[in-house]
Amino acid sequence: MQNLVTIRDLHFRFADKELLKGVDFTVRSRDHIGIIGRNGSGKSTLFRLIRRELTPAHGTISFATGLRLTHLAQLSETVHMSVYDYCLEAFREVLDLEARLQDIAKGLKEDPHSVSLLREYEQVFARFEHLDGYSIYSRVRGILNGLGFLEEDYDKNIAFLSGGEKRRLELARLLAEPCDLLLLDEPTNHLDLSAIHWLEGYLRNYSGAFLLITHDRYFLDSCVDRIFELENGKGVEYPGNYSDYVSLKRVRYEQEKREYIQAKRSYEAEMEKLRTFEARAARNQKFAARARDREKKIEKMDVPERPLWLDHSIRLDFGERRMSGEDVFQLIDLTMGFDDRILFEDLSLRLYRGERLAIIGDNGTGKTTLLHLLSGNKAPLRGWIHRGDQVDLGIYSQHQHHLSPSLTLIEQVNEAYPALEIGAIRHLLATFLFHTEEHHKLISALSGGEKARLSLLLLMLRKNNTLLLDEPTNHLDLPGKETLEEALLRYQGTLIVVSHDRYFVDRIAQRLLILKDGGQWELFEGTYKEWMASQETLEEKEQRPVKKPSRKAQQQKSPEKNKKIEELEERLLEEEEKLQQMELAFAEPSIYNEGHSVQEMMIKYEAQKTLVAELYEAWGKEQE
Repeated sequence: MQNLVTIRDLHFRFADKELLKGVDFTVRSRDHIGIIGRNGSGKSTLFRLIRRELTPAHGTISFATGLRLTHLAQLSETVHMSVYDYCLEAFREVLDLEARLQDIAKGLKEDPHSVSLLREYEQVFARFEHLDGYSIYSRVRGILNGLGFLEEDYDKNIAFLSGGEKRRLELARLLAEPCDLLLLDEPTNHLDLSAIHWLEGYLRNYSGAFLLITHDRYFLDSCVDRIFELENGKGVEYPGNYSDYVSLKRVRYEQEKREYIQAKRSYEAEMEKLRTFEARAARNQKFAARARDREKKIEKMDVPERPLWLDHSIRLDFGERRMSGEDVFQLIDLTMGFDDRILFEDLSLRLYRGERLAIIGDNGTGKTTLLHLLSGNKAPLRGWIHRGDQVDLGIYSQHQHHLSPSLTLIEQVNEAYPALEIGAIRHLLATFLFHTEEHHKLISALSGGEKARLSLLLLMLRKNNTLLLDEPTNHLDLPGKETLEEALLRYQGTLIVVSHDRYFVDRIAQRLLILKDGGQWELFEGTYKEWMASQETLEEKEQRPVKKPSRKAQQQKSPEKNKKIEELEERLLEEEEKLQQMELAFAEPSIYNEGHSVQEMMIKYEAQKTLVAELYEAWGKEQE
């Protein structure tokens, strides 16, 4: 495979911090690589270096000749075109070829025997075919549909799209762009589950190379075949997907831990000997020489650095002050909606002590609203919610509205728990990775990840027996997510969580409540992977090819059914003939004459292909 990007001994400083320290990295054609690391480890900086937006302090980045590299670009506020046309612009070369074919056709209309025009037509048409120009319109529609755009959205002016819609359109344009290397930075942001599933399939089958930054571990498991981790300024590669990385890194950590402990013991033993010799040297000079020899030996010792992970893990442990009753929640015929729109209807379920329920579904299906109903902050349109005896609710909000922007970290914890001494608060903040100099930082100045850590600390101190968590993994880096998962798996209370993080849901939840459009819902007993397997089984049953019946079976069909089959077969022959004629027509210069719309013809061509496929499906059903 061809090397697309080669990075050697890369160093980069940001202010007084060295982000990258001698990184080596190679991207080859068809590589599907996940870039991971803690927040602030340099992932986005690496992308900017590859895009030539930053210059390294030291080292080299070399690129394959003619490399086509694309990345998510910010939509300009001055661009005024439709959603469809903006995405279609990704195929500018094909559109220019199409326009040139039309111009040549006009010239041939005036001079049908022009050798130069005929020769140019052959060359342009060959390039058009090489770029699969026929398919660009259907490809654009497929990408837009996959990312959640409806047919009625195609003509919308992009200037009037919401922030989330613009982000999805930028991603659609990026995926449509012909290129050798894609740079994807958090592509699942603003996507609902169905769009994420579609994107996974698209990238899994992507023939080019891509680098992917994401906190979505399930997405990494599905799409990548290599993991490149940035840790303490260095880069480490792991073969396989995210789950493979976790296993391999655990082995590496255990080895580093053993080496560090052994080296530390040897170092401390040598230091103890040195101190003994130095103490004796005060009384006997012959020990002075031995002390100097010991000191030289210590200087030559190769003592490994303390593994970074030993100092950078949140210490999180949820507990319960008291146990709840056996029944925690009972929902009976619960219905909720706003402005004549029903979110969910006649929802009934029972939740027992110690169960872990995840609420999942596309955006706008009412997941967070259901948490508000359970917490008592909202009332349903219809139905009842019964909360069990001694149920003590702890609530985590993804927006952290409970934090006071004008308070410092210490003041926020002290306000919530005034009985805690300042020394104890400082210790707690340190265990949640807040350095001493940050303890007087204002809440308003905290990043999303810092606010998430502080909110988890406050929730941990409450010791509730039932937790309602709304997107708790948002803003947490990968180690933070893993720490949260381990703490929740140890937790003996009841857990109800809303999350788009499928890896988190699969590890934590024993039951799923899936909220769907139109007020529909599904209660599934099992993990996320088990639910996905059940959905795939249903799809396979729907898509299973129909076996062609034997002649005897055909003869046993009713005359009406046989007549319908014959009519379908005749129609199929007609429509397939039309499809073949369309394909031949594209090679004729005359179709590009004035008055013809090639785009319309290509759309009709794709529609004809769909019609033929539908007729085959109908024919197969009649054969059953």
